[in-house]
Amino acid sequence: MMKILVLLLFLPFFVISQQSDYQLTSVSKKAITQYKKAEKAFLDADRAGAEKYLTKAVKADSRFIEAWLLLGDVYSDLAKFDKAVASYEKAIYIDPDFFPPVYYFLGRIHYQFARYELSELNLTKFLQFQNISPEMHSLAGDMLQRAVFARQAVANPVDFNPVNLGPSVNSSNDEYMNAIRLDGDVLLFTRKLSGEDNVGGNPVINEYFFTCYRSGDVWLPASEMITNWLITDNMGALTMSADGRRLYFSACGWPKGYGSCDIYESNMEGIQWSEPVNMGNWINSGQWDSQPSISADGKEMIFVSNRNGGTGGSDLWMSLMLPDNRWSRPVNLGSVINTTGNEMAPFLHPDGKTLYFSSTGHIGLGGADLFVSRRDESGRWGTPVNLGYPINTSGDEINIVVDASGKQAYISAIREGGLGGFDIYSFELETGLRPMHVSYVRAVVSDATNGLKLKADFEITDLNTTQLLISGQCALPEGSFLAALPSGKDYGLHVRHKGYVFYSGNFALKDESEISPYLLNIALNPIRSGASLVLRNVFFDHNQSVIRPESVDELSKLVTFLNENPMLRIELSGHTDNSGDEAYNKILSGKRAEAVLLFLQNRGIAEKRLSATGYGSAQPIGDNETEEGRAENRRTEMKIID
Repeated sequence: MMKILVLLLFLPFFVISQQSDYQLTSVSKKAITQYKKAEKAFLDADRAGAEKYLTKAVKADSRFIEAWLLLGDVYSDLAKFDKAVASYEKAIYIDPDFFPPVYYFLGRIHYQFARYELSELNLTKFLQFQNISPEMHSLAGDMLQRAVFARQAVANPVDFNPVNLGPSVNSSNDEYMNAIRLDGDVLLFTRKLSGEDNVGGNPVINEYFFTCYRSGDVWLPASEMITNWLITDNMGALTMSADGRRLYFSACGWPKGYGSCDIYESNMEGIQWSEPVNMGNWINSGQWDSQPSISADGKEMIFVSNRNGGTGGSDLWMSLMLPDNRWSRPVNLGSVINTTGNEMAPFLHPDGKTLYFSSTGHIGLGGADLFVSRRDESGRWGTPVNLGYPINTSGDEINIVVDASGKQAYISAIREGGLGGFDIYSFELETGLRPMHVSYVRAVVSDATNGLKLKADFEITDLNTTQLLISGQCALPEGSFLAALPSGKDYGLHVRHKGYVFYSGNFALKDESEISPYLLNIALNPIRSGASLVLRNVFFDHNQSVIRPESVDELSKLVTFLNENPMLRIELSGHTDNSGDEAYNKILSGKRAEAVLLFLQNRGIAEKRLSATGYGSAQPIGDNETEEGRAENRRTEMKIID
């Protein structure tokens, strides 16, 4: 498109057949005759013919400057770029000031082939000429910025040591990285394979979804994702939810679609993926919608669309999950992210604040480059930062996926020594380009008496705000759930199943920048006499018995539990570690238990159903010789009496 614009701007300089004079009065008639034939061929889009006649023209008169200029443009159109450069430079040698735009042409070609210093030199020379049109001044100025940036980026490379994931993942076909599960143990990618269409059995190249599992540090052989979907043609750009149990992808030309390509959803039901469902005419438009990325909490989707209302070719758009589980009308991410070029392949990291994407519009090293933008507390996206050389090159870098830790990144690339076509590579991301560290909790929930896995409900809340962050249900048959825990917050976890005492847990990440994942086996106790529960999210200040505000969510869940089981009587017990005077500890623990009892009474739980006891340090559950053990011992418990 840029080349066409340049031709339109400069065509009058080339097509001069109606002029009676050329740059030199000494140009031979034979050269002029050939040049006029070349002009006609050029206007008729016959580049090969134009090349033939112009070659004869400059052979007849080597100082025919107009012929050299047009020959340079013909070579450029024929992708014979070295010859184009030689022709333009020949024209400059004859008369450096005859046709200033030749410096712009040279600047563009040198930039395209990563000769950034030569690009900068020629573009600077072009901008020194007077009477340049505003349009050309803007184009050249933008290109000069790109050349300067690219030269500096190459001079200051970032750390980049990509490692091919090997034959378990890659093959002689093209493989494209799509997503990695939150725990890093499952990788989804797309592989291009030969096949037949559904109409006449004609040969086609289709993209198929593949899954690869990791065992330790080894990727096991990938296998095609098994589905019983009615249609599996013309689909790609796959991503998945943080727990790996929900897929989002684009498919083109499917029945009852809204545009050329739409975004679809499929859920894991047992061990089978459900038939894909079109995400509707708010997410999808009458145009092209593709390349979705879902947030770790499942409440945001960023995707690519060329729908009306954008700023360029393809833009990044965002839709939010509404309280009724419908998706909101998408909004454009705005001019900080989107340009008049193409923005593509968004990847929203599980930290919820870091967005990676590909762009042809932001200043880079040529083609499509990869960028990162960070969202501030007000929800505004920051100015995108180029990931640098050699992650980005003069070619097209299309997508990047970063694991939960923020350290390991994955890209698809054609590199020397690969297995064929595009392969998937991993590399350690330089510190300054990393997202915030994200831990996670992976838990298996079962019946404490028989080990049977339970389809229990779970909720994760922000302890400081009591805001519900993530909720869901354990998946059968394994009875597990997986959820993200971005650093910088303290989290409360509650797991419950009808007929069982609920589970309470917490994760203190507010003051932690990096922490190991939480791998839990949660055994729920059936509701019966003697069953107990540690209320891990009930907090008191040191040596105080006033319930802290962040305890309200936990105690409210206890109120709900007691209302759902109105025949239960419970004992509330306070416990301390063995520090200090035991008599004082017993009094303090009793006051704390009484404070919880009063909270429940104030929420409507009958006094006759409640009792409170302080045990001091008499019933430890942890080692009082360690800080971790003492922290376990400082607790409030609930026990069913009858």
